[in-house]
Amino acid sequence: MDESEEDTNLSESVRISNNARRILLGLFALIGFIILVFAVFTASVGVELVQVANSVFIAAIVGAFTLVGVIVYQIRGSGKQ
Repeated sequence: MDESEEDTNLSESVRISNNARRILLGLFALIGFIILVFAVFTASVGVELVQVANSVFIAAIVGAFTLVGVIVYQIRGSGKQ
């Protein structure tokens, strides 16, 4: 039995939870990849180019964390409904 067949046998809330977990892990992997690329980039180019690229990498990291926050908020709910 593969993973897709197991997902069809689970309840809807469990499937949503599993999918959200996969998305969050993927986003954290994306953040790690961005940090790794930034580290390699800063080690291989001059200081002037790094100063220009800092804002791009910071924006990418902030954007990824924003996506994580939105997904966590949607999963946990606002608390007052």
